[in-house]
Amino acid sequence: MRYWTDDVRAVFEKLRTASIHLEAFQRQVEKDSRQYSFAAE
Repeated sequence: MRYWTDDVRAVFEKLRTASIHLEAFQRQVEKDSRQYSFAAE
């Protein structure tokens, strides 16, 4: 028998994983944009 708490836990796990990926992506974008701004000068 499945409990709704299992679904909630799975959703939170997905959200946490997604936020970790998003943070890494944002850092990569910041690094790239800094390189572009240096190249533009």
